[in-house]
Amino acid sequence: MAGRGDYSENFGMAVDTIRKNKLRSGLTILGIVIGVTTVIAISSVVNGLNKNISDQVTSMGSNILMAFKFNVFTFSRPTSEILTRKELTYDDAMAMKDLPHVQAVTAGQRLFLPQFGVGTYAVKYKDKKAKNTILEGDTASVKDVYDLDLKEGRSFTDTDDDNRSNVVVLGYDTAKFLFGEDSAIGKEITIEGQAFQVIGVNEKRKGGIGAGDNPEDNIVFFPYHTFH
Repeated sequence: MAGRGDYSENFGMAVDTIRKNKLRSGLTILGIVIGVTTVIAISSVVNGLNKNISDQVTSMGSNILMAFKFNVFTFSRPTSEILTRKELTYDDAMAMKDLPHVQAVTAGQRLFLPQFGVGTYAVKYKDKKAKNTILEGDTASVKDVYDLDLKEGRSFTDTDDDNRSNVVVLGYDTAKFLFGEDSAIGKEITIEGQAFQVIGVNEKRKGGIGAGDNPEDNIVFFPYHTFH
C-alpha cells in the first residue's frame, strides 16, 4: 500500500518533469484543450442539427403520408413498371378521404425544380418582384394536413376552390419580398400576366439542415381548380 510520502514523492517528480520539459508539457496541455474543445463544438453542431430536423418534421406533422407516382428519392433507372404507372388524380385523393383513420386529405400540384427544391416563376407587385417562387395548387384542407399557420388574413375555402376564384395565400418570404412590413391582404399580384388577390400570408416555416432561407417560404398557394 502506498503511503502519503510516496504520493508526495510522485507529485514532486511530476512537477520537476514539467519544469524541465516546459515546451513538451505546454504542447501536451494545448493538445488536450484543442481536443476537448473540438469534441464540444462537434457535439453542439450535431445536437443543433438534430433539433433543427426534429422541429421541421414536427412542424410538417409526423402522421402525414404522401403519395407520388414516382419514387421521391431514387439512384437507379426507373423500371418499366414505374414508367407505366397511371397518373394520380384529384379523384384518387378524394377517395382517400373515406379510408379509416384518415383525418384530412389534400390534392396538390406544384411547379418547381424538384432537384433544387426552388421555383422558377417570378411574382410581381408594382415595381417589386419575388424570384424563384414555387407555385402550388391545393384543396382547402391543405392548411389542416400541413398545419400551416397564418400570419395574417385567411386561407382559401372550398367555395373559393369550386368557383375557381383568383385568390392566393403567400409564403412568408414571398410577402416580405413584395410588401416589406406592409400588409399584403387585399393587394393584387401578377404571375405570368394574370392577376390574383392576396387573401392570406403564412407564418415562417422551420428551416432545413443548412442555414439560410427555407425555399418553402417563397411560395404561392392557389385553390386547386384555379391552379389547374
